[in-house]
Amino acid sequence: MQATKDSSLIKIATDAARRFVESYYPALNDNRSYLDSYYHPNAAIVWNGNPITGGMDFATFFATMPTSHYDVQSFDAHPMGSDGMGSCSVVLSVSGVVKYGENKEQRGFSETFVLKPELGQVAKFKISAQGFRLVSG
Repeated sequence: MQATKDSSLIKIATDAARRFVESYYPALNDNRSYLDSYYHPNAAIVWNGNPITGGMDFATFFATMPTSHYDVQSFDAHPMGSDGMGSCSVVLSVSGVVKYGENKEQRGFSETFVLKPELGQVAKFKISAQGFRLVSG
C-alpha cells in the first residue's frame, strides 16, 4: 500500500513540476504582468541574494529587470509528503541559462521552489518559497 501511495505522490510532483516549468518560464520571458498569480501572497523569495515577500512584490521587482530569455535545461521534483487531501507539496530544482536585455552573454542559473497545492485543487500549485541564483562563469 505504501509503495502505491508513494508512486502516486511522485506522479503528482512530476506532473506539477512539468506544468509549472512549461508555464512559469515563458511568463518570465514574455508575460510578466501575470507573475504574481504564480505565488502565494506571503511567499518567501530570495532572488540572487535579494529577499522579497509575496508575488506582488516579486512582480514589481522583476518589472525593473531588463527583458529576459530563460532556457530551462533540466528540472527535478520530489514530493514533500501528503497533504491528507490527495496531493502534496513539491520541492522543485531547476537549472538552465538566461540572457538579459540585449546582452548576448548567457549566464547559468539555479533555482529551487517549494510549490504548495491550492486549497481544494489537487492539481493547481503556487510558489510558497523560491531561491534563485545566477551561476558564476
